Amino acid sequence: GQSETNNEFINKEFTEGEVYKHISSLKNNKSPGVDNILNEFLKHCPKELITVIVKLFNIVLDTGIIPSDWTIGVIKPIYKNKGDINDVNNYRGITLLSCIGKLFTS
Repeated sequence: GQSETNNEFINKEFTEGEVYKHISSLKNNKSPGVDNILNEFLKHCPKELITVIVKLFNIVLDTGIIPSDWTIGVIKPIYKNKGDINDVNNYRGITLLSCIGKLFTS
């Protein structure tokens, strides 16, 4: 039925083409997550590494075991450039996530 079709779509294996497309659309100059991997590294990596990433993504998909670094967010306070620098209300929080983890979920 309908749910079977949805499951087939959700559990569809990753391909090099789709991973490469998503890597190409990553934004530059973003802070890395706990894995310290920058988007620019992925954008300029050799094709062989994309092949490895695709294999890793498909293993995660098959096993359901997600690397813990992909699930950890580090919250960093960013000064809003206005008001007293010592006042906590003049900061906003951003969450730094693993770019590989974000790539997997995109």
